[in-house]
Formats: sequence, C-alpha cells, structure tokens
Amino acid sequence: MGNELEKNMVLKVLIVTPFMTGAGGTETVITNLFDIYRRQGRSDLKLSMVNIGGTDHTEWLKGVPVHIIKLANKRFLRTLEYALFLPFILYRILRRYPSDIIISTNPMMWFLMSKIIRITKQKTKVISWYHYSLKSKPVKKRLLLSADYYWAISSGIRQQLITAGVGSNKINLVYNPIKLTSETVPRSSAGANFIYIGRVMLDGQKNLRELLLSLQGLKGNWHLDVFGDGPDLPKLKQMAAQLNVSDHITWRGFNKHPWQAVETADVLLLTSTYEGLPMVLNEAVARGVYVVSSDADTGPDDIIKEKINGELYHLGNIKQLHTKLQALIDGESLPDQAVIKQSIGKMYEDNYYKKIEKNLFDVASEMEGQ
Repeated sequence: MGNELEKNMVLKVLIVTPFMTGAGGTETVITNLFDIYRRQGRSDLKLSMVNIGGTDHTEWLKGVPVHIIKLANKRFLRTLEYALFLPFILYRILRRYPSDIIISTNPMMWFLMSKIIRITKQKTKVISWYHYSLKSKPVKKRLLLSADYYWAISSGIRQQLITAGVGSNKINLVYNPIKLTSETVPRSSAGANFIYIGRVMLDGQKNLRELLLSLQGLKGNWHLDVFGDGPDLPKLKQMAAQLNVSDHITWRGFNKHPWQAVETADVLLLTSTYEGLPMVLNEAVARGVYVVSSDADTGPDDIIKEKINGELYHLGNIKQLHTKLQALIDGESLPDQAVIKQSIGKMYEDNYYKKIEKNLFDVASEMEGQ
C-alpha cells in the first residue's frame, strides 16, 4: 500500500478521546501533534479528532480539526452517559468519519471500536495511545489487548505492554513531542533557585509531601518557586511552616503559561509517584534547566541523562533527595545549558513527527498486505 497510497490515496487517521480538562499533559501532546501536522503534514495524510464528552477549556483545541460531542458537565452524569450511550456514539462516529486508522487514548473506547469494526467487517485498524503507567493506572486485560497496534510514550510503558501480553512488533515507542525553543531560562546569580511546576498535591501522584520533607534542614542560600494550585495548598503551606521552610518558598499559583513567569531557575524538581512521560521535565530541559526527579516507574529515565541534563533519586528516599539538593546549593557545577538543551533531541517535535508519520504509513502498508 505504501507506494500506491503515497501516489493515489489519502490516509485518513482519526484520534478519539474522552472528556479532557484542557489543562493536562495529554492535551499538550495532542496540541503539539496537530501543530506539527499543520506545518509539516503530507498531502496524502488527513489527521482529525473527535472528543466525546467535551472539555473545561477550549484554548488547547485552537487549530485542531475536532468535532466535540458534548456530554454532561457533572462527572457522575457524564459517566452515566458513557455507560448508557458510548457504544452507539462510537458506532455513529465510525459511520460519519470513515477512517483507515483510529487512535484512542481511552481503553474502553479502543475496545468498543475494535469490537464494532470487527462486527461490521471494516478494515480500519485501531491504535492504543495510553498516556499512563499501567502499574499506576491498570487496564483490564481484555480492554488492553483489543487494539491492533500500540503507541508507547515511554520505554517503561513499552515494557509494561510486553509484560501484559502485547507483542513487541505491535508496539511503537513514540515518546511525546516537545517544542524546540530559543528560550533559555537564566540561572540565579547566587545559591540555588529551585522550581516546581504542576498540580499541587500533598500526596498521590505529585507527592509534594516528599519534596517538602527533603527541604527541611537545607543550609545556605536557596529558594523554591511553586507554580501550580490545588485543594491541598493550605495543607502544604501549613506543613512548610511546621518544617521551618516557609521563608524559602514562594507559592506562585496557577499560570496557564508558567514558563513565561519563571524569571530564574537552576533546577526543576519532580517527586511524582508515577508518570507516563512527564512533559514538565522535557519543557525544563528544552529551556536549559537542570532537573532532579524521582525514578518513577515510567518516564523520567527516558529523559534524564545522569549529570548531563539532570539526575534521578530513588522514590521515597528523602535523605538521598536532600543530599542532592544540598550539593547543588553548595555550588556543585551544572552542565552548560546548551548541552542540556541538546540532550533530548529524539523528542523534539520534528523528529517526533517523522516517527509518527512513518508509523502510520507502515500500518497502512501492513493493512494492504493483509
């Protein structure tokens, strides 16, 4: 199909997603993908999207060829609508938007679409594009294994898929795209300026309790800027006061464009218990900012090259994190910022898009050969 398709046909690819807040990492990935597609996409590839459920914010969908199927605003009612009507909605989508390839971020959606495609004897192939660690957010095996192909956003997730029974030949390690930027965040003139960007959660995924505990007893000139918000903010402020680190922390609140508000930064910190592929690490490295992250089971180790663009600490080892931060405060030299920026070349959007496009046409060629 490769040569024939490239000359005579248009490969139609449809991305199908559930409700999305509009402020998460997956939304950023989708926005970046369509942005590259508009600038570099081949004329024989048509990429579009359907969102089932809606979004809290629509700004991320500007420029995205998307059809939104609005469901209830309240989560309970929306979940009920999914339970009652999702198979029928997906059937209508498959009829209204005939596609060669369907890509979905949601296990139930790719499972139901695979079933409908088989029942209606269509040739459409389904790609699973899961953005979470299977260890932290497990997927029932019958749902997981129902897709034809899989996009893994980290090598850890790729291994999890293989362990779950997915053939390695069906998995394409794609990572997530990051925009190449000319911006370089200035370093502080003295001491160490740490930053955190993300949801403010005492425990759970973002695990800021661990971050605050690691700050206790640090000596020297240091400061932490926290960009983010959440219901746990009062508890975190109280804990910071109890640990006597409040004077070193500025709570900057939520900002749609946090990097525009970062004046100086020496190190970005991440203490997550799990990730898929943490975009904030890529965003920091792309701006020449050194990173220190937990060794969450998937994601960070794909980005961090030890002592070249950052370093990992063992999740839960507060003493190890504290020691690393103290060394940075004491003047441990950081790599040149240009070297840091160059360290994630495989994830910059041009290289990412080439990989995505190649995989789609490889799938199309396999379809023709079947």
